[in-house]
Amino acid sequence: MINCKGTSSINQSAFKQPIADPNTEDSVNLRLWWSKKSEKDAMKQQRLAKKVKITTQIQHAFSKEAIGKYVPLNGQKLHCFVLR
Repeated sequence: MINCKGTSSINQSAFKQPIADPNTEDSVNLRLWWSKKSEKDAMKQQRLAKKVKITTQIQHAFSKEAIGKYVPLNGQKLHCFVLR
């Protein structure tokens, strides 16, 4: 498919690249396409797992049972204290 400028509108993976020096031969320019999506997804999963682990530790440290060991409150008062 040719666009209005006379060049191809489709991405080309290989094309002839002219060189300004007339004594040398032309070269071929290769475009290699790759994606790092799988690497990004793996890093995202690692960050999410780390965040979940930290959140779980925080929730455990500030649970009613853990706070009840250090604060002399019971029942509803302990519940209200934990929510603050």
